[in-house]
Amino acid sequence: MNETKRDPAITATIVTNDDGRPVALYLRFANGEELAIPASQLADIGIKYATIHGVKQKLVDAAAISRNPETGRPATIEDKYNAVREAFERLMA
Repeated sequence: MNETKRDPAITATIVTNDDGRPVALYLRFANGEELAIPASQLADIGIKYATIHGVKQKLVDAAAISRNPETGRPATIEDKYNAVREAFERLMA
């Protein structure tokens, strides 16, 4: 059995304030380097673009299913649509 522990190449942490609003993104690399992006330094347009990009990724990722979760058969376009629609509904709730 392999007991080798591997650290991820990069970890990303979103830091929030007490009311849950994001205040910074911290990136830590396996070589010890770090980058921080304070939310206060992002322009409003950048925040909106990043938000839309994140939502797009979330929805597109939901379609990345190879099988219908109920039948186990290969996923059809309808299965993929339903998976995306489910994620969409959660985001809009």
